[in-house]
Amino acid sequence: MLDDFREWLSDNLRYILLGLAVLLVAVIIFCIVKLVGGSGSGNERKAENAVTADSATPERVPAEPGTEAPAAPAANPETTAQAEEPEALVKDSSEILSLVTRYYNAAAQKDEETLSGIVNPWNETVRENIFDNNIVESYNNISTYSKSGPEAGTYVTYVYYEGKLAGFDTLVPSLSMLYLFTDTDGTLKVGDREEDPEIAGYISSISSDADVQDLIREVNTKYETAVGSDPELAAFMSSFANGTQDEEEETEAVSGEKKAMYDLNIRQEPSTESAILGAVYTGATVTVLEDAGDGWAKISSDLSGTPIEGYVRMEYLTDVE
Repeated sequence: MLDDFREWLSDNLRYILLGLAVLLVAVIIFCIVKLVGGSGSGNERKAENAVTADSATPERVPAEPGTEAPAAPAANPETTAQAEEPEALVKDSSEILSLVTRYYNAAAQKDEETLSGIVNPWNETVRENIFDNNIVESYNNISTYSKSGPEAGTYVTYVYYEGKLAGFDTLVPSLSMLYLFTDTDGTLKVGDREEDPEIAGYISSISSDADVQDLIREVNTKYETAVGSDPELAAFMSSFANGTQDEEEETEAVSGEKKAMYDLNIRQEPSTESAILGAVYTGATVTVLEDAGDGWAKISSDLSGTPIEGYVRMEYLTDVE
């Protein structure tokens, strides 16, 4: 038997060696292909990672237990610039519009019960500021334009309305501002925008946002058009703006601290055609620097944290007391 195997092995040795050689070559080729393919996959993965880093903000990977957390990725300057863009005005948010409409309707009707439930704080000073307005009979076509306030659940809301003045049929387009906050019961309330200097400063600072300035110019244009269409109304508004002061009041010293009776634009020059530098709002305290003549006062306001000097109408200022 052994002799037969040796004889078979001798006769087929060359075929066996040839088969082994082919198998060895196949193994070598497979290893080379595997090595080359693995290297290429690694490069592709690096390329993919590079694309991800440029096209999206990478997530921070949690550190393994016992290791130091990896550093936060560097901020993308382009993304940072986009994040710092001012928040756009939101028109007629349902909850805000509902509250503001109730507020102005109650103010027109001198409805103290409703006002005391939606204005916080409600006190004698607030009551007098609202009830002393005997010029506007009703507020019509109300729209709201809001931005988030300095804290969560707060809003700076610019209110457009067309006021019906006593004795006139022509509606007067106007723009006012309210500070809204979420009360402890979860409902929106009208708050005191001058209660906290930080809130007052925030409100003053966003008044220079482009969309707010556009809104102010749009309302001013509507106002000029409406008043210009009614000569009697134009004469009334002119006399109201110029005020009626006796000689004693005209010679009275005007320098010192005064309080704004209404929402006022701060103008670069003593003219309603001049550029708007900022705004002060009802109840805000400003420093009157001088009487600029023709019913204008030069004032200084630092509600935004940076003093602004400009001009407002004198008759809309009153003593702080």
